[in-house]
Amino acid sequence: MNFATHRICASALVVALAFVAGASAAPATAKPGHDGWHRVHTGKPAHRAVSHARPIRTQRRATPAAAPASTSSRYASRVGFASHTDYMSEADGAALLRRARDIGVTWIREDFGWSWIEGRGKGQFDWTVTDRLMRNTSKLGINVVAMAGYAPAWANGGHGDDKFPPLNPRDYADFVVAVANRYGKNGAFWAANPGLPQRPLGAIELWNEPWLWTFWKPEPDPARYAALVRAAAPAIKAVHPEIEVLMCGDLQLGYSDSRDYTNGTHRNWEYGFLARVLKQDFASGSVDAYSVHPYSQNFGPYQASISWFADQSYAQQWLYQKLVLTRDMTRGAGKAKPLWNTEFGWSTNGDVDETTQAQYLHDALKRAVEEWGGFVERSFIYVLEKPHNGDRDGGYSLFHDDMSPKPAWLMLQRQLSAGS
Repeated sequence: MNFATHRICASALVVALAFVAGASAAPATAKPGHDGWHRVHTGKPAHRAVSHARPIRTQRRATPAAAPASTSSRYASRVGFASHTDYMSEADGAALLRRARDIGVTWIREDFGWSWIEGRGKGQFDWTVTDRLMRNTSKLGINVVAMAGYAPAWANGGHGDDKFPPLNPRDYADFVVAVANRYGKNGAFWAANPGLPQRPLGAIELWNEPWLWTFWKPEPDPARYAALVRAAAPAIKAVHPEIEVLMCGDLQLGYSDSRDYTNGTHRNWEYGFLARVLKQDFASGSVDAYSVHPYSQNFGPYQASISWFADQSYAQQWLYQKLVLTRDMTRGAGKAKPLWNTEFGWSTNGDVDETTQAQYLHDALKRAVEEWGGFVERSFIYVLEKPHNGDRDGGYSLFHDDMSPKPAWLMLQRQLSAGS
């Protein structure tokens, strides 16, 4: 089976840089147009926003092996990686996870692919991939967020593409309950492996980026996603209340035809995915946090404005501090919950050079932990995987292709250890 087609890919801002770049040519008093806002690749997983600037590369230097970091800092329990180690052999995945653990990382987010775990038919499970992942994380003392998606053909109306959602949300609820029952506290996996130190599943994330048509086909549907959450979240809590349940809280909507969904206002956040979901019944009492992906192209974490926007309230949706906007929207709807940044980062193949990647990640974590610690609960850097820096998605890695660390990896080691 080719698991690569099921990856969590860095797609959330494939829309934004092209959109914002197009706005830069407009007069400062004009609202940028929406045309072309979601130009994504349809033949393979979508990538982040496309930059036409040539990336700046820093001179690679030989670096000593990283020493294990202390995990006593306030950062250690709040910082993790969005990772793809379950697409690797057990030994290779363990080696990569060990490098992360040795600098102080204690959380990862991984695919728990419905279409390949229960792909053969209802109730027919193949836990091979996730079992080897959980063996590795158990031995290393790492907590796991399971990204539960996407739908097998038997559940989605016969589509070969698993990004079509299930026709019956109950089928998805049954799947996530099976995940919880296997890997939750005292679950079947632990009973079958009594020699492993028990490290129960920490959280389940309900789908990945359902606001974007490449992950929710044929087009995003906030009401239908709310129905999925309404079925799944209470079902998880009924069997394993200790597992945290995350639902998507991203601001935008990304349609395949780049339609204007804002009634001509271009105030995307006021008409977007989160705004519409907040009007739905999604069993809020069973949801612990919103999963958000605060990618911000080449804008830095402390950037508070975009010079060519006359209305800076409009600019906030494109900046890292969109997290504050997200918090305020959920508070205003009476459905405030913590935010988990389950993907964020800067690519060294399209966004920034390696030195800037390190500085931006440092600053982003500092803001999340120290300034916004009251509502940003955890942050997962994209991406921990076998590096492939020749493409934009691969450029988010903190490793070179020869597995030598980029400056951002060494920065992260210091930050996790020192806590600043």
